[in-house]
Amino acid sequence: MASSKPKDRWEKADIVLKALLPVAVAAVGYFGTSYLSDRQHAESTKQFYTDLLARREESDSNLRKEMFRYVIDNFLGNPQADPVKMVVGLEMLALNFHDSFDLSPLFKDVHAALQKMQNAESTKALRTRLIDISKEIADRQAASLADVDHRWDTEISDFAETLAPNFGSKLLLKRDLKPLSEPTTSGRQSTVNLTLEVLAVDTIQQTAQLRLEVRRADAPQPVVERAFWLSYFDFPALNNVRLPNRERVAVALRRFDGNSAQLQVLHFPETRASLKEKPYFDDLIFEMKHRAD
Repeated sequence: MASSKPKDRWEKADIVLKALLPVAVAAVGYFGTSYLSDRQHAESTKQFYTDLLARREESDSNLRKEMFRYVIDNFLGNPQADPVKMVVGLEMLALNFHDSFDLSPLFKDVHAALQKMQNAESTKALRTRLIDISKEIADRQAASLADVDHRWDTEISDFAETLAPNFGSKLLLKRDLKPLSEPTTSGRQSTVNLTLEVLAVDTIQQTAQLRLEVRRADAPQPVVERAFWLSYFDFPALNNVRLPNRERVAVALRRFDGNSAQLQVLHFPETRASLKEKPYFDDLIFEMKHRAD
């Protein structure tokens, strides 16, 4: 009789387990189906938003393309176009495409055309408006490219000095540029020294010739040496200088009056430059190797 008690317990346990098994299977099936359903819903929602964003981007690109074509054909492509329409058309282009196209040649061409008109005095307001547009675009780009700590103002204080026959150059800015990102194990990133000098000034065209030089502390020769003319119409997002460490530096003209000019120097990562500016192939290879390590 005593030996039958364990047997009764196992029989009861077997009966309970057999009774609970369908419930467990049903519960697993329910929760599994619910999980898969939620996941499919999340994936379908994600796909919906992705398609919606893609279609919106495509629609926006088509609209911008048509607007670009319309402005070029009707405002800037017609040599007999009304000066006001030329400036308005260029303003539309600048506000919508300043980070995609180098509009400097168009600005300079329209400004020169306004200067050459028979009654140039009547177009003075339009030339001023053109410069104001360029300043606004340069300010927008400067704010998006460089942080406040990496923007420095400098000034050409005396045009009479730069216009002297024996004038050679004048130092405007000398600064150490620390890497904007964390140093790598290869030691490729290092602090560089930037020097900016003025070589000449054109008070009629409101431009300044500058020389920019970048050196490493351990290298006798400069890694960057460039001389260029700077005007209101040279925008930093596209008109910039490539530095080591996949970084950029640009100079923007903020003010040019009777006897002085104010400049702003920007130091920013290459990733913030315009989409038109692509990294070099060897830079991409280095980046891939660095990430793999």
